[in-house]
Amino acid sequence: MDRLCQLGMITAEGLLQNRSLSNDYESPKMGLVLANAASSLDTDRKHQATIQDHDNYIPSPSVFVYTLPNIVAGEISIRNGFRGENAFFIFDEYEPAFLADYTNRLLTTGKLDACVTGWVELDGNHYDSFLYLVEREGQKSSLQWQKDHQSSLLTQLYQQR
Repeated sequence: MDRLCQLGMITAEGLLQNRSLSNDYESPKMGLVLANAASSLDTDRKHQATIQDHDNYIPSPSVFVYTLPNIVAGEISIRNGFRGENAFFIFDEYEPAFLADYTNRLLTTGKLDACVTGWVELDGNHYDSFLYLVEREGQKSSLQWQKDHQSSLLTQLYQQR
């Protein structure tokens, strides 16, 4: 498992440690929406190093498999039994309004009943992870409120962690 997946898994474990979502929701109704800025660049560099030396050209399948950022979403989904929608977005910086809006749409349209959402960033010695759980309550998401308030609260929580 690459370092981005390890960071995402540890953060998701911390978030869900006292929760068994599979007791509350069906697997196809649990999903994941993640984002970061570096994509899988940390692992991409490692993969490039395995093919850079033409005299010792040994591409590693165990490194190559992690050269997509959505692999962290797959690892978290497998561990927690999520079989619903998932997405991984690349932004220059944390975009709480976009992530909240996207997650709200998944929940209010009934595609998901629970969604782990947030930011999982790792590049070299820099790492940053902020995940939160949003659950559907009737016809609306537990994260659904005025967009201005939503974005500012998520930004505040992100900065305080």
